[in-house]
Amino acid sequence: MEYGQFSYDYAGVDKKTCAGHIERIGSYRVFLRDMVERAQAGGEIAYTAPESSLLLPFDARLLGRVNDAAKRVRTPRLKYVIVVGIGGSALGTQAVYDACRPSAALRTDAAPRIIIFDTASERKLVDFFHLISERVASKDEFVVNVVSKSGKTVETIANFEALFAYLTKRFGDISDRVVVTTDDESPLHRTALERGFSTLSIPHPVGGRYSVFSAVGLFPLMLAGIDIPALLEGARGAAGFAAEPSEKNSALQSAGILMAHYAEGIRIHNTFLFAPEMRGVGDWYAQLVGESLGKEKDMEGNIVHAGITPMTSIGTTDLHSLAQLYLGGPRDKFTTFVFGTAPLRERKGVVLPDERVLPDSGFHLAGKCVGEVFSAIFEGVRETYIEHELPFTVFDIRVIDEFSLGWLMQGKMLEVMYLAKMMNVNAFDQPNVEVYKARARERLRGGE
Repeated sequence: MEYGQFSYDYAGVDKKTCAGHIERIGSYRVFLRDMVERAQAGGEIAYTAPESSLLLPFDARLLGRVNDAAKRVRTPRLKYVIVVGIGGSALGTQAVYDACRPSAALRTDAAPRIIIFDTASERKLVDFFHLISERVASKDEFVVNVVSKSGKTVETIANFEALFAYLTKRFGDISDRVVVTTDDESPLHRTALERGFSTLSIPHPVGGRYSVFSAVGLFPLMLAGIDIPALLEGARGAAGFAAEPSEKNSALQSAGILMAHYAEGIRIHNTFLFAPEMRGVGDWYAQLVGESLGKEKDMEGNIVHAGITPMTSIGTTDLHSLAQLYLGGPRDKFTTFVFGTAPLRERKGVVLPDERVLPDSGFHLAGKCVGEVFSAIFEGVRETYIEHELPFTVFDIRVIDEFSLGWLMQGKMLEVMYLAKMMNVNAFDQPNVEVYKARARERLRGGE
C-alpha cells in the first residue's frame, strides 16, 4: 500500500488461525477478484450482484450523470445542500463531509454547507425554518436532495413533506431545486418524474450501507466542494485489494483477524478513531457492521443469532471517560485504531509558545505543535495496549483527506463482505429491520 498502512503485529491471534479462516472463502475471493479486475481493465460496469458496489468508484458514466445533475442546480449563490435521508442514505455523506470540513460552522468561505435531515425531529425543522427566514433570500441558495433507495422511508417522507411545504410557501415553485436519489423501480422515482424533480439512480443490487460512492454520496458531496476524483481514487485503490495476494490485502487480513476473535467469543469491536472529525466514519461503520453481520439466521436458514457489536471511540476525548474500562475492565473487546501519522512526521500547524500560562505538568509542551502532542498521546496508548496485552490493529491513513477516506471506507466495505462470508451470513439483507417498520405503519394507519 503506497498510501495507508495496516499493522497487525499485536492482533492477539495466531496467524495460522487467521489463514485458515481466509482459506475457507477461497472461491468467494476469486469471485470478488475477477469482478474488480474486469473493472480495473476498463470492462463494462454491470451491477448484477450486491457485491458490485465495489464497482462504483470505477463507473465513469455514473460520475458523468452526477456531474451533470450538479451543474443543473449549482448556482453562484448556493449556500445549503439539504440532504433528506437516513441510515445508508445519509451516514456516508455525513462521514466524508464532517471529516473533510470539520470546522464548517467556523469557516467563512463560500463553500456550500451540507445539512442532513435524518430522524424525524420537529426541533431541527423549526430551527431550520428560522435559518432560512434569516439567511436565505432566494431559492437559488439551496438544493434539496431526497435520498431513499426504497422510496418508502417514513422519516425521509415526513421530513421532505415538511421542508417542501415550508420552502414552497416562502419561495414559490421549488421543483427545479429538488433532486431525488432512489432506485429506478421505487414509488419515489415515479413521483419525482410526475412532479418534475430531477432524478439520480441507485443501482438496484447496491444496498444503502454500501452506496456512499454512488450518487447517494457523490452528488451532495460534489456540490459541497469535496474533491470527488480524489475520493474515488482512494476507493479504487482499496477495491483493488481484492485483486492482490492475501498478504497484501489488508481488508482480507483484517476480516481474518476479526473472525478469529469472533470464534473465540470476542464479539465487541471498538473502532478507536484518533481524529475527532472522523466520528461520522465511526457511525457509518457501525451501521455497516451491525446490519451486515447481525443476523438471526445463517445462509442455510439455521438460527444462529450471529453478530459483532460495533463501538466507536474518539481519541483523545474518550481516553478521559472510557480508558479505565478498556484497560482495566473485561477482556471482551477487540480494538482497531485509525490514526494519521502526518503530524508526527511533519512539524507543521499550530505551535505552542515557549512562555507558558498554565503549569506544564511535566509534558514539556513548549515549542511542540499541537499535532505532535496528539501523536505522542496515541503512541502512549498503543504502548499501553501492548503492555496490557490487549489485542489491536492499526490503520495508519497518514492524513485525513478525500483520498484517505475513500481508501478507508471502501476497504472497510470489502472487509465486511469477507467477514460475512466467513461467518456464513448474508451481508446484504436486513430482514429483522422490516418488522418494526411494519408495526410503525400499522400505528400510523390506525391514527388516520
